Amino acid sequence: GRDAFAYALLLTEEATIRHSLSHSDGMTLSQVKALMLCIRAVVDEAFGDNDRALTVEGDSERNFTAVDVALGIPSIVEAIDAKEESLETIISLLEETQMGSLLSFEGALPNDGTITLKKRDISKLVAEEPVIRAIE
Repeated sequence: GRDAFAYALLLTEEATIRHSLSHSDGMTLSQVKALMLCIRAVVDEAFGDNDRALTVEGDSERNFTAVDVALGIPSIVEAIDAKEESLETIISLLEETQMGSLLSFEGALPNDGTITLKKRDISKLVAEEPVIRAIE
């Protein structure tokens, strides 16, 4: 129950590096906006030429439709210049129901995979299966 004290003994040449590392997990507003634009681009691509059910801010009618998409985490990390852990934190915050959940994260998939079709043509599967559309 008593107060605790900690002493950090840094070498002069390490002080700048340690200070920089202590602030490296943050995200700026511009990075969050860039993330939202990346997500929106993937959602727009998923809707394709179909009648768009998503409306832009300021429209009097709000008509949202759920859509399954796959986000390329490594490419988004590179595009917004953030750490993967920071991106995962933002995605989890967008999933929070207290904030009016904007998305549902279904899990991470490996970056590479091999799909071998035995009898069906992929173009037919794309028309029927959202997950195939997302990874095509």
